[in-house]
Amino acid sequence: MSRRMATLLVIMVLALVSVGIGSFQRDRAAERAAGQERAFMAGDAVVQLEIRNGSGIPGLAADLSLILGRAGATAALLANADHDRYQHSLLVNRRLDDASAHALAARLGGLPVLMEFDPAAAADAVLILGNDHDRIRTALLTAESVH
Repeated sequence: MSRRMATLLVIMVLALVSVGIGSFQRDRAAERAAGQERAFMAGDAVVQLEIRNGSGIPGLAADLSLILGRAGATAALLANADHDRYQHSLLVNRRLDDASAHALAARLGGLPVLMEFDPAAAADAVLILGNDHDRIRTALLTAESVH
C-alpha cells in the first residue's frame, strides 16, 4: 500500500470515529434529557394511576389512559367510580408527596387534589373523571410530553 493510500485510510478512519463519537454524545444527551423528564417529580418511577369513570360516558377511562404518558403517568387500573354523576374531575392522592401530587394535578388540567394517604394502595393516586373530563384531554394533548 502506498504512503498516500495509507494516509487517506487513516484520515477516513479518524473521520468515521469523530462522527461516531459526536453521534454517541448527542444520543447520550438526548437520553439524559428524556430521563429527567420521565422522572416527573416521582423519582425514576412512572406515576401509577387508578382511573375511575364518574361521568357515565362508556369507555372514557380507557380513552384517557392512552394519553396519560404525556403527564408522566400510566393506568394501573380502569374502573367505574362509585356513581356516574361527578360534575368535576379530581385527583385523590394515595402515595405521592404533596408537591408531586399537585404537579400531576396541574398537568391534568389543574384538578383539585384530595389527600387520602394509603401506603398500601395499588396505585399512587386515583383520577376520578367527571363531566368536565374534556379539560383533562385538552391539557394532555396540548402539554409538552413528559416522555
